[in-house]
Order: sequence, then structure tokens, then C-alpha cells
Amino acid sequence: MNEHSNHLLEDHLHLLNNLEEVGTDEFFYTRLRSRIEARKAGEEWGFVVRPAMAIAALSLLLVLNGFLFLQRPTTEKDQSEGYSIQHFAADHDLSINPIY
Repeated sequence: MNEHSNHLLEDHLHLLNNLEEVGTDEFFYTRLRSRIEARKAGEEWGFVVRPAMAIAALSLLLVLNGFLFLQRPTTEKDQSEGYSIQHFAADHDLSINPIY
């Protein structure tokens, strides 16, 4: 059995000695490098765009919030039209003497 495994090992080593070196096309590494750089540039661009989009969305929300805050109806009435303490006291039969 030992002789059979040695023979098999010798056959494999002999095959490895007969292998030829495989070459690549011309400018293979140049094309590979350009693809890698293009992929890296795409990743950097994506990273830059995401925070810019987030800032733009937050700014839009703040402007919309400010606009809606200014457009909300006021619940307080003017003093001329308002319901004063004196009117409240008169309606509920309370006596309030104004200080001024």
C-alpha cells in the first residue's frame, strides 16, 4: 500500500512539473486597476450623497414645520374681542375688583 501511495504521489508531482505558465491578455492589469478605481469612486460618491440627502431632507422638514407653525390658527382672542376676567366674573356672579 505504501508503494501504491508513493507511485500516486510521484504521478501528481510529475504533472505539476509539466504545467505551463498561464499568461494574461495585454493591459489586463490596467483594465483591472481601472475597474477597481471606478468601483471605489462609486462608493465614495455614494457616501457623499447620503449625508447631503439627509441634510436636505431635514432642512425641508424644518422649513415645513416653521411654515405650519406660523399658519396655525390662534386660540387666543384679541383684548378688544376677548373674554376678559370681568366678563367671566359677571357671567358666574363673582365679584372681582380690578387692581388698576
